[in-house]
Amino acid sequence: MRLEQLALVSAGSSLFLNGGGEVKAYIAQWLGLNENRIKPTIGGYQNHVYKVEHEGKPRIIRLRPQSQRTKKEIKEELTFIRLLNEHSVNAAAPVLLNGTFIHELRIEDKVYHAVLFERAPGTLMRVLDKSWNDDFFRKWGAYIGSMHLVSDQMKSETLHRRKRTVREPDPENILSKLPEEFRAWTSENLKQFTQTPTSKETYGFIHHDFHQGNLFVDRDSFTAFDFDDAMMDWKMYDLAVTFYHAIWQGKSFRPEEKGLPKRLYEGLLNGYVSVHPLTDEMVSQMEPALAIRDAFLYPVFSEKWTMTDWQKTFLADMENRLRDGIPYIEEKEYK
Repeated sequence: MRLEQLALVSAGSSLFLNGGGEVKAYIAQWLGLNENRIKPTIGGYQNHVYKVEHEGKPRIIRLRPQSQRTKKEIKEELTFIRLLNEHSVNAAAPVLLNGTFIHELRIEDKVYHAVLFERAPGTLMRVLDKSWNDDFFRKWGAYIGSMHLVSDQMKSETLHRRKRTVREPDPENILSKLPEEFRAWTSENLKQFTQTPTSKETYGFIHHDFHQGNLFVDRDSFTAFDFDDAMMDWKMYDLAVTFYHAIWQGKSFRPEEKGLPKRLYEGLLNGYVSVHPLTDEMVSQMEPALAIRDAFLYPVFSEKWTMTDWQKTFLADMENRLRDGIPYIEEKEYK
């Protein structure tokens, strides 16, 4: 399909693009770029994500189906990113385009909300690099704590995004996506996790998907991105997600480091407490939060993975944990 065969009609921040073809072609037409200059990234579970060069600068374009995220919800995400940057906590910022940050793209029979973001400086952290050490873990934890200090400015009562609460411990509908045999363990951990009283120290607007794939490192500077899942929740969930994925990668790439879980745990928490309060009740939430992350990822991986040998093995281990009530990692390994 030739780009000139596309019809483009602009209506404020809404763009109506007609014609067959891939999403890349529509983005090229919208931004006035050569389609070859639009490169797909790994992206997210529900999003189309591409790298582009726009007006001579590296950018990221994210398309989210309108049916899955309202404009108000995206505005709240972008407000949080703005607050972070205003408080010197680096986060990949949205780019103003034609007077707005959020654009509505109608592509064939679907409607998307599109946002253009600055591309974060630096690279993904290198697990095999010598810089992946105790000092790095502390800085990582301090960055999370700094984010959580800013999150207190997001007021729960005015937000439209999902919230985890005692009354609604499963806003992501994890239980409904799991086989029946996995639900008892997950339900138990959701209940345990939400027993911690909410306070300024324990609860707030958090990233909610803060693994190392959503963080770039440039020397000693961290920049987070992909706040699409941000919501009100207990703050320990961000630390648990970080720990979950760091342990996974660390054990995979550095299996000889037997003390790595303990060093990671202590580094992250020591860094966190250097800038943000960390109560005993928050610390007690780590184990149930890890189990919740396990349960959240199981249906995602079951659907998205191509089932290579290592993926089959990892998924089988998840099934054993969820069925038999086995922790993601035993506390004695990291405490």
